[in-house]
Amino acid sequence: MDRNYYLDIARKGQRLLFGTSLILDQKPDSKKIALDGKRLGEVYIEAAQKYGSPIALPLMDLTIEKNELLHLLRVKDELKETFRFEENLSDEIIKTLENNLKLEPTPRLVAYSEAIRYVQQNSSLLPTGMLIGPFSLMTKLLADPIIPVFLAASGITGEEDQSVKNVETILKMAVAVIKRSAQMQIDAGARLICICEPAANVAFISPDLLAGDTDIFERYVLFNNRQITELMKVNHVDLLLHDCGELSNTMLQKLCSLDPVILSLGSSRELWSDAYLVPEHIVLFGNVSTKNLVYIPEAQLKHTINDLKEKMSKTGHPFILGSECDIMSIPGYEKLLYDRALMILND
Repeated sequence: MDRNYYLDIARKGQRLLFGTSLILDQKPDSKKIALDGKRLGEVYIEAAQKYGSPIALPLMDLTIEKNELLHLLRVKDELKETFRFEENLSDEIIKTLENNLKLEPTPRLVAYSEAIRYVQQNSSLLPTGMLIGPFSLMTKLLADPIIPVFLAASGITGEEDQSVKNVETILKMAVAVIKRSAQMQIDAGARLICICEPAANVAFISPDLLAGDTDIFERYVLFNNRQITELMKVNHVDLLLHDCGELSNTMLQKLCSLDPVILSLGSSRELWSDAYLVPEHIVLFGNVSTKNLVYIPEAQLKHTINDLKEKMSKTGHPFILGSECDIMSIPGYEKLLYDRALMILND
């Protein structure tokens, strides 16, 4: 799409939600739908229509590429949810994964892609894909990624320390699997893809590290994401970059180098301040807190929405008001969450 498409919907006051899961979870057979591309695509269309969105935002399921990577390494299904690499990794495991890239993808990834195809073929909505970022995927596959990232930032190489080697090996595998997932979604018709990189934050890479003489953010976050975004550019697919983690200003500015059409940030950021750090051609999106949406008094939520809208209007920066992250269903609170989601859209 032309970047002006996103700038135009921002200027027109469009609002968006990562709220497709709320619609899916209302279905009595939601687990079956998640494995059926056609029916999942119908949910994407239904969610966009209920939320008044021209963009068919998909489920924010950040387990898909993890399960795909473990599938390609022949890890048993019952072990995938809690699996972490504990053994010393070598380049041989990368070769094993690369040799298995032609294996049939998991039913979940197939359904995820086919839902995009259904949206593309049966609506005028913008078909949108979803990926976890390589750095965030790496953190899900190690019990303790913080120490080796610190060591790497301090100049320790993979040849000198096995824990650093493990991080770098997993990052290489993560890129390969995410590119495969991206290509499937692109082939299905995605014209916009959201890359979720929430672990690229101060908890995993401290501001003190970035203040020193290190290129750790470039090597571990930006370099690996660029391999995904380059694939997207070749296929004329736009980037919606989502990072709801706590970011330093330096991190935020570095993420802008990925040149997303939309940058989605968490409620830890003051978007009206970020408007002066982010280039004007990048639409800012967010960032009404979704972590405690059930517990926020209605009056407080209204004030938050109106305050954000007013402050962003004063900056003049292209802005789409919406949720900071996926609005997850909570048993017994589905209707309240849905009503609160609508408040974000129609305060």
